[in-house]
Amino acid sequence: VQDALADLDPDHRNIVLLRDVDGLPYEEIADILDLPLRTTGRIVVSLADDAPLTGYGTDADAAW
Repeated sequence: VQDALADLDPDHRNIVLLRDVDGLPYEEIADILDLPLRTTGRIVVSLADDAPLTGYGTDADAAW
C-alpha cells in the first residue's frame, strides 16, 4: 500500500489519505486542499478507473 501511495501524484495521495484514513467527506477534502469540489471528485473517479477492483471512489457521498 505504501508503494502505491508513494507512486501517486501528491494531490491524489492527499485525497486518498484524507478520505480513507481520516474519513473526511469530499467537501472538506476540497476545502483543505483548496481544490474545487468537481476536481476532487474527478480525481476520485480517476483513481477508481486506475484500480477498478478496489472499489475506490464508489461511495455514495460524492455530491459533485
